[in-house]
Amino acid sequence: MKIRISGPIIAFTLIELLITISIIAILASMLLPSLQKARGKAKELKCAANLKQLGTAFFMYADEHDGYLPVSGGSPNRWCQTSIPPYTNDKGQRTPLYLCPSDSSKYNPTYYSTVSYGYKIPLHGKKLSKQNKPSLALLLCDNADTGDGNTPYDVSWYYATNGILALAKQRHSGGINICFLDGHMKFWRTSIPTSSSDDFWLAQ
Repeated sequence: MKIRISGPIIAFTLIELLITISIIAILASMLLPSLQKARGKAKELKCAANLKQLGTAFFMYADEHDGYLPVSGGSPNRWCQTSIPPYTNDKGQRTPLYLCPSDSSKYNPTYYSTVSYGYKIPLHGKKLSKQNKPSLALLLCDNADTGDGNTPYDVSWYYATNGILALAKQRHSGGINICFLDGHMKFWRTSIPTSSSDDFWLAQ
């Protein structure tokens, strides 16, 4: 049995096809920046979630060590190698929790750094309850490695004066994620304090 299809047959001319393709290309070019921005925002939020979880691990550590924050030394005794991994249920450095998704250099297995975040040096080994202004004091933040010996595992006011934190800002469109000592998170776009006596960097 033969089936006949009745009705007009619609055909596109070459010009019509080219016009359609051009319109699709224009729409795609208009949407691409928005998609890239959305992807960058998603990475920024994932980075903030990483820092929030790491901050919670620091507080858990302090809770089990008479209120004292961890001491972080050289390898293999960095905070991301020994003190904190037991509270994050992973192996620590170079695992996704310790790596900012926008920090592509950290995913290179031959790269020096194995963590994207810095722990404030003045807080090493300090008692959490003695800190006077925890809502103003940095605990952890996005950090960068310049390859000249400045470790990304730790951070201090010096990192704000020599441009290292400025490098970290490039990962998130001019801002860095910060976990403060009271546990709250903030995306910091303004200038990082450069004075060692600022509450941002102080520790008691």
